Amino acid sequence: MSSSSLFSSRSYGALTSRLVWPTATLLAVTLGFVFTTIVWTSDSANFTAGNRQRMQLTGALEQRLEDLKARLVQFAADPGLLGAGLRTAPADGEALAPAPPHPFDFTDQTRPFEDRWGGWYVSGTTQDMHHLGNVTAPDPGKPFDLPQGHTLASLSGRFDPAHALKPGSDIVALMTLEHQTGFINRLYVLNMRYSDAALDDLVQYMTFANEVPLPGPVAGDSGFTADFAKRGPQDNAGRSLRSFDLKTRLFRYPLSYMVYSTAFDTLKPEIRDKLYRRLYDALKAKGADGVEAIAILAQTKSGLPDTWR
Repeated sequence: MSSSSLFSSRSYGALTSRLVWPTATLLAVTLGFVFTTIVWTSDSANFTAGNRQRMQLTGALEQRLEDLKARLVQFAADPGLLGAGLRTAPADGEALAPAPPHPFDFTDQTRPFEDRWGGWYVSGTTQDMHHLGNVTAPDPGKPFDLPQGHTLASLSGRFDPAHALKPGSDIVALMTLEHQTGFINRLYVLNMRYSDAALDDLVQYMTFANEVPLPGPVAGDSGFTADFAKRGPQDNAGRSLRSFDLKTRLFRYPLSYMVYSTAFDTLKPEIRDKLYRRLYDALKAKGADGVEAIAILAQTKSGLPDTWR
């Protein structure tokens, strides 16, 4: 799983163009339904009932369009990636959304584990960790009343592995994906609408200041842990920002490997310079681990400010 293959920059125009056709199609189908209903009711002998029906349909259409417009504005203003959980029904895995305009629970490394991975399979081994993975809502009318989920050593019998790329859903890979999506979304916001608060948020995220600690040791079940660590650059001592900890935190060193990503390098130069300064200060304040992270990056990334050398 490399950052270059998972993520790439998306402009406002590109994101908007992706939304035009789905939006136009939904609007055309809905308007066609309303038009057909109006024609039908106009021929009805009961004009009052028909008029009432037209008013109800018009109101429902206006509400749907308002919900759609709000979501389009949100996506256009904050382009990024979606990592989220859902509550699901036990019979067929159908998503349960008590508030349809807001069906998702967004998740990243700052979210408590008890609120993560609803509607996901989670495999591997964990200690003292409870989450929403591998469970369904017994009562569809109460989708938030879920039993505690636990990581499964095997997903055998849960689905047909012939229809999946892998027979498991490695918990280490899931946490890594969450870290990447959280980074990308914060970086896009910072690059598009700079603010000191957005800069602080990204610095804290990249140095894992707001990461939820692991309640106990974690292990994956797919070989992802070893493979991912080998893909990153290493310094002369063999250290890498991709090295995992998996005892009390996700990574060994307190600086995100996403500092090597194309997304990071395409930050506006003035913003990137500020970010480098803040990252350096934050790492120095972390003591020995932070100093090691500075040393690793100094040997493995070109174009750093002189402060890092």
